[in-house]
Amino acid sequence: MNLFTLTYYSFSGVFNFISSAVIAVLLIKKFKLNPARIFFYFSISVAFWSFFYFLFLSTKDKGLSEFYLRTCMIGVFFMPSIFIHFVDSLLKIKRNKFFYIINYFLSFIFSVFTYTNLYVKEMTPFLEFSFWPKPGPLFHIALAHFILLVTYSFYTLSDVLKSKVGVARAQISYVILGTAIGFIGGSTNYFSWYRIPIPPFLNIFVSAYVILIAYAIARYKLMDIEIAIVRSVLFGFVYIIIILIPFIVGLTREQLLKQIFGNMWWVPLIIVTAVFASLGPTLYSKLKNKAEWTLFKQQKQYQETLLDLGKQMTLTKSINELLAWITRT
Repeated sequence: MNLFTLTYYSFSGVFNFISSAVIAVLLIKKFKLNPARIFFYFSISVAFWSFFYFLFLSTKDKGLSEFYLRTCMIGVFFMPSIFIHFVDSLLKIKRNKFFYIINYFLSFIFSVFTYTNLYVKEMTPFLEFSFWPKPGPLFHIALAHFILLVTYSFYTLSDVLKSKVGVARAQISYVILGTAIGFIGGSTNYFSWYRIPIPPFLNIFVSAYVILIAYAIARYKLMDIEIAIVRSVLFGFVYIIIILIPFIVGLTREQLLKQIFGNMWWVPLIIVTAVFASLGPTLYSKLKNKAEWTLFKQQKQYQETLLDLGKQMTLTKSINELLAWITRT
């Protein structure tokens, strides 16, 4: 059970990393648009944290574990500063640039001191974790900065939401819902810092912000990368499953595989992964076509109707019949 739990936590880091990296890559296409550019950096900070979070939980070496943990927190330091900047850009709120400069400067200072005892006193066992950090005095300041900026960002979003209707209201609602679930899921890691026995089971919900923001983009043209986001989310989903199955089998059934295949126990996993990977494009293509048809059903119906009309126009010789046909269509 302990191994399964640790595997779940490690996988949550991988899943959060892949989902955040995917949306960051998509946003490069709209890098000239201010909200998209800022949200790109937010996704990068989440991906950075998730990647080193996975490494932190995947090593049994105390020194490496501490290094990965301290490094992953750099992504966390910049999240609130980038998020308030994104919210202001999305809502077209004008602030003094000094406000952003101070916040980014604080994020930078926290990053500099993350490798000192001021931020992490020591690493000790807690719950099922072999190593988990105990906070230094600077940790509390960084946490307060995180809570204040994120809370203020959601207050600003909620306040503006009251005066919005239609598409604008839907966009802001999905941003609030997605990022709120993501922040709440990731924040469950803080309980263990204070040795409160609540494990970070909700950590994987960090990816909820990607899923809901992706839906808002596809459904309400938030940041205007509709088709790309649908295809990329599906692509990521298919190949995460492909990678996940052999990964979990390898972690949870390593001893059994060694008994059956000896020192070459990893070969069957590679073969299974290769087989799944060969089936991936077919599965992705079917899901993509179905998703695009659902998403663009009305537009595709328009296209088919116009094509049928075009064929009929080439066969109609009488102008009166042609006008009647166009009118009926």
